[in-house]
Amino acid sequence: MLRLTHNDLQLTQHKIDWLHPQVLTSMQRHRLRLVQLSDLHFYEMTDRTFYDRVLARLADLKPDLLFLTGDLIHYGPGYLGLAKEYFEKMQSLCPTVAILGNHDYKDGSDSHGVRQMLKEAGVLLLVNEAYHHHQDPVKYLGLNLSHEDVSQDTPRLWLLGLDDLWHGTVDFDKALSPLADAKETDAVLCLAHNPRLFPKLLWEWQQREIKPKLGLMFSGHTHAGHVYLPWLGSFYRWVFHIVFRYGLFEQQGHHLYVSSGLGSAACYIPKLFNGIAFPRFRYNTYPEIVVFDWEK
Repeated sequence: MLRLTHNDLQLTQHKIDWLHPQVLTSMQRHRLRLVQLSDLHFYEMTDRTFYDRVLARLADLKPDLLFLTGDLIHYGPGYLGLAKEYFEKMQSLCPTVAILGNHDYKDGSDSHGVRQMLKEAGVLLLVNEAYHHHQDPVKYLGLNLSHEDVSQDTPRLWLLGLDDLWHGTVDFDKALSPLADAKETDAVLCLAHNPRLFPKLLWEWQQREIKPKLGLMFSGHTHAGHVYLPWLGSFYRWVFHIVFRYGLFEQQGHHLYVSSGLGSAACYIPKLFNGIAFPRFRYNTYPEIVVFDWEK
């Protein structure tokens, strides 16, 4: 069966039970709700009604942290205002952290416009950076609720954001150097748009002998294949030979989640007739909001 699914918003929920509970204790929390939105692809055919539904679901979910894992716009600077409007609303609902995807480098200024838009919307952008929850700028997200002196033995939550694999510059030295002092009981959450970075990141992890496991890498990019045909598989797998198409993966205690994202990889032909954009579409792959609940 083949059917259009680009408006069939789904909620996907998981529980994190593999990270050290002492990290939550150090944050004076019993639970941390993490929500991921990926591949929003704002452009001229964006359906505002669809993203209003996304905002309504976010309000109901009450996340502690929202992760935007790249491809925030589809192309060009003309859609930064629309994206900013929605990201400001998301930031007003909960602290929001973002990374860049390959399409964010198509804003006409090599991602400068997207970076400025996120800054104005109050969203924390991480590009080859890692911070734990007692450090600026992460502590201003409201995660660090403890006002007591923090000892070196206190478990910490790290947020790590990598640049895009295709159009950015992934700098493992810069990104992973802060983790040299991370403890085995620390928890590391990584945002990386392209899941192809997962094995590369694990190799760097092992070479640098980083003590904690990679708690969870949040990725997107694949749209779960975008077009998925029974018995034949996904369009993205044929074209890009993607191994991590969709879902939760685990390798030697390190975890990866690949979201199907929200938007559509709507085709765009910039050289023909002054640019042609095609309507949103997905076949047999569902846009999703991803929720991870981490509890003691």
